[in-house]
Amino acid sequence: MTPSPTILIEQTGISECGPCECCGNLSMHAWGLVTVGGSATAAYFVHWTQGNPADGARFEVVLGDWSEAATSEDRMVIALDCRWMPPGPQFMIVDADPSPSAPIRDLAAHALARETVVNTSMATLTFAILDAIWLQDQRLADFTTPRQS
Repeated sequence: MTPSPTILIEQTGISECGPCECCGNLSMHAWGLVTVGGSATAAYFVHWTQGNPADGARFEVVLGDWSEAATSEDRMVIALDCRWMPPGPQFMIVDADPSPSAPIRDLAAHALARETVVNTSMATLTFAILDAIWLQDQRLADFTTPRQS
């Protein structure tokens, strides 16, 4: 059996997005880069509300060609919602926003629909990247750390 290539993340930015309309807590947006086996593979963006894991989080993963000659036309965005449910976090691929925010729009020209991604090698790679983000990005600890009921 061949070992899986190492997936590493690089935390590149975080910003406050203001108060959540539902609870008033501070909403956050973090982003970073992903390498698999030493090669640039993805960028990611996470949006969540501090202190309110019940609201879940939105993860967006940008996959495609990251070579120097590549443009946004060579990349696509996959969106996932995360919700805390017994026994823990549950991720579901959802339709990516066809009119994403500026950072994503600049990186990826193609927003993928759920049915385009589910049960594909893209889904397998995306979930492996999510595992790495979950375990390595300490900025998300407010959301990723389980709460005691």
